[in-house]
Amino acid sequence: MPRLALLLAAALLAVPATASAQEAVTLSAPVDGADLGAGVPTTIEADSGGLLDFIAIQVDGAPKCVLTLRPARCAWTPTQADIGDHTITALSLLRDGAVLSTATARVTVGRLIPPAVSAATVRKRYGRTGRRLTTTGRVELPAGLTASACGGRVTVTVRHGRRTIVDRSVPVGADCAFSSVATFRPPKRASSVRVAVAFAGAPLLAPRAATTQTVRLR
Repeated sequence: MPRLALLLAAALLAVPATASAQEAVTLSAPVDGADLGAGVPTTIEADSGGLLDFIAIQVDGAPKCVLTLRPARCAWTPTQADIGDHTITALSLLRDGAVLSTATARVTVGRLIPPAVSAATVRKRYGRTGRRLTTTGRVELPAGLTASACGGRVTVTVRHGRRTIVDRSVPVGADCAFSSVATFRPPKRASSVRVAVAFAGAPLLAPRAATTQTVRLR
C-alpha cells in the first residue's frame, strides 16, 4: 500500500495522543461559517507550532491531503455535487499515525450570484404594423469561475401594462451571451413596452434578473 494511503488510513483510525498548546493544529482558511462557491478553487490552510511529521486535511471525513510543509496548504475545488454544508478537518500527525490534535471548520458550498446580467433591446418595424425587438446580453461570471460555468436559459418577457405580449426562453451560450428576437403587433395606442430579462440559473450560477428596459414603439 502506498505510503500516502497508509498515512491517511492511520489518520482515520488513530487514537489522539496528548498535544501541547504549541503543537495544537490550527485551521486558518477557510474560516468557520465561510460560504464557498461551487466551481471556485479553495485553499485549505492549516499550521502547527510543534515538531510534527504531518498535517492531514479531510472534508467530511474523506482524506484530501497529507502535507509536511508549514503552513500546510491543500487545494479543493467544490463541484455542483458538493453544494450544501461540509466539515473541514485538519489533523496533526506523528510518523506512526498518532493524532495529536484536530481543528475543524463548518463551511457551506453554494451557487454564486452573477455580478450582473446585461441586456439591450433594439426595435425595428416588422411589416406594416408589426414590431421586431431584438434583445441581446450576457451573464457576467463571478470571480474564480471560467466560461465552462456558462449555461442555463434566459426568459425575455415583453409587457404592455399588465398584459404579456411576448414570453420567450432562450439558451445562454458557451460565452455566456444570449439573443432573443420577438415579433408582435403592438396593442392599439401603445407607445412603449417594458422588456424584462431573467436568468434562470445554471449548475454553478444562481438566478439573477437584468434591469427592466422601456422600449418606445414609435
